[in-house]
Amino acid sequence: MEISTFIIGAVSPLGATLLHHLVKTTSEPILILDESSKVAALRDLVHHYGSERVEMAFSDPLSGFESLRPELQEALRHNVRFIYNLAFDCDRRRSASALHRANDSAVRFALSLASMAEHLLALVSVTDVGLAGDYPGRFYESWMDVSQRSLDAVDASSLEAEKALVASGLPVIRARIGLLSDPDPDLFDAADWPSAARVLVPTLPLLRRLPRVLSIPTIVDEGSLAPLSPLPWTAQALAVLAGDGEAVGKAVHMVLGEPVPMTSLLYELHQVVGGARVKGGLPVHLLDSLAEMPGISEALRRRFDQLSSLWTPHRYCLSRNDLDTTVAQSLLGKTLPQPRWDDARLLFFRHRG
Repeated sequence: MEISTFIIGAVSPLGATLLHHLVKTTSEPILILDESSKVAALRDLVHHYGSERVEMAFSDPLSGFESLRPELQEALRHNVRFIYNLAFDCDRRRSASALHRANDSAVRFALSLASMAEHLLALVSVTDVGLAGDYPGRFYESWMDVSQRSLDAVDASSLEAEKALVASGLPVIRARIGLLSDPDPDLFDAADWPSAARVLVPTLPLLRRLPRVLSIPTIVDEGSLAPLSPLPWTAQALAVLAGDGEAVGKAVHMVLGEPVPMTSLLYELHQVVGGARVKGGLPVHLLDSLAEMPGISEALRRRFDQLSSLWTPHRYCLSRNDLDTTVAQSLLGKTLPQPRWDDARLLFFRHRG
């Protein structure tokens, strides 16, 4: 089999968008992998692009090289040059232990496959920017951790995933994404996927039923910045990085080059979806401080964390970091310049479900 590319975690907006881009720009077959619970969606992707361009495999849980069919193992050994790991779980509704198990399994699976590929050029592994902390100023791509304070399990899971990737010694590219824009409905069925607006404000259905004249204060400082990753650009950028040998070993912030104030994003959201306006005003670390009181039980601490997630328009609003994108700019350069907010704003509210 002449398969040259594996996409792990293909059943997602980013996976579907990347697959679409690779089908258009390459000629060799692509293998898409995901959990067995998503086999119907995998078959839909194969049917859409044709079995001569897309093969599928599934495993539950993602369990390594041995879970592949013999012919796919052979292709992995002798033909595969690129592996994209898009299986990082950012679902903040899950417990810390569940997130860690899922992401640890996904990273180990990707590393298992990568270690068997004799001609591998790049393992592109997507993690989260993990910036729900209180570190002021610029956060550079080469920094894995700067002792930021955060109750968010996703941040900790992202950090552990990056440590495992770095320690592997394989040709790894660490792509850190922020809030993805809404998927193209022609490429990915977003019916069961939260839109960017719903991710930003979990209580959006309630807010839309309230009069527009109301303004609901939430936990957003004026200085909070929103790291945004327009979906089409992010997928194309992953493919560009994979083919660039200089990207190996680097971490890349896949976000808009110009920071967008969270208050501006909330204003855009209000204009598009209507309902009561969500605005900043409450102290950023109000609920964090409550959760850190001495003697508080772990159960109550989790309650405060959940309350923070509901009352906060996505945990990214807690970030006051200006994401440095020097590496992204140097690697992508003239090939795929970072988009501006003016060009990307409508992508974040395309799906209004």
